[in-house]
Amino acid sequence: MTKKNEKKAKTIILTNGQLEAMAFNPAFRKAVQQPFPVKTSYWLARAMEKIERELKPFMKTMNEIMEKYAEKRLNDKTKKEEIKRRPDGMPVWGKNEEIATAALEELRAIEVDLGIQPIKLDLEACEKMDIIPSPETFALLMPLLEEL
Repeated sequence: MTKKNEKKAKTIILTNGQLEAMAFNPAFRKAVQQPFPVKTSYWLARAMEKIERELKPFMKTMNEIMEKYAEKRLNDKTKKEEIKRRPDGMPVWGKNEEIATAALEELRAIEVDLGIQPIKLDLEACEKMDIIPSPETFALLMPLLEEL
């Protein structure tokens, strides 16, 4: 088969919002670190590295949106202007809430190709190793896994 006729291998494509949810979810991080067969563990680690790498431009753009639209306050100690935040740490948007929300929704909807194929979970190898991933682990890892 020539290169022209070869099918391009399907790769994992996620939105920035999915990347954000995965990277900041302790349960997802724990699921990635579960004991799996060597190949699966390797590819899950690679996927996590790619998620963290792809998150950098997302976070940079998110910070730019916050700088542009969030309300500011003067820090008494540093005498510098900083983003005003609610008690939960989220920015206070004030009159810019609608435009900031739209910009963040647009940013989170952007699709990102991780450049790796969906990860094959060898259930037979798991069984031989006496590894039985929980339904929660499967649910958390589904966006990265090849369909069974």
